[in-house]
Amino acid sequence: MMRVEAQLTDQQVESRRASLTARPLVLRSSGLFLQYWLDISGRFILPKRDDVDPARIVPVLPHITIHQVDSDGQSIFKLAGTGHFEMAGKEITNSRYLDYVAPERRSEARERFRNLISRPCGLVCRLLYLSGANVEHQAESLGLPMIGRSGVVDTVFFVTEKLPEDRRRLSSKDGLTAVEAVDVAYLDLGAGIPAPTAP
Repeated sequence: MMRVEAQLTDQQVESRRASLTARPLVLRSSGLFLQYWLDISGRFILPKRDDVDPARIVPVLPHITIHQVDSDGQSIFKLAGTGHFEMAGKEITNSRYLDYVAPERRSEARERFRNLISRPCGLVCRLLYLSGANVEHQAESLGLPMIGRSGVVDTVFFVTEKLPEDRRRLSSKDGLTAVEAVDVAYLDLGAGIPAPTAP
């Protein structure tokens, strides 16, 4: 595991940018935030949360959530853009991510968050927003870690937006009851990715 304060060589910076930007992302918001994350990271593995200038990512702001993650993989939504209220049907700021994950999937979700901050690495997936047994929305979600204000890697910015073919509106008055991550892939930010889990 590479120290996050270690600097990359020019070749490593170019290789990282080429590898990450070559990955096919469906949504413009994901691509814009990935490019911005690379810009503010510079030669470091990760940028700092305080490096983020909201004025430079205005088109992406409605789709951002900021997660504070502890060493056990517990994640709290510290901020959620307005687009998330539309998809979830309720305010999720200051709620726990795992509260929206089915009990049998929580261990796997917690492990993903641990990997994001401990490796550190990025993640892209498709999120299913569920209300009861119904799939209400499908979204692309890109997660990139940062060094938090405490000086440790405990912050993950996610950009999550409905896929363009999903025109549904939330049908349940109760709003979001669960999320399920599918088609999950880790992104190498310069420190490698976790080994595949044995089936």
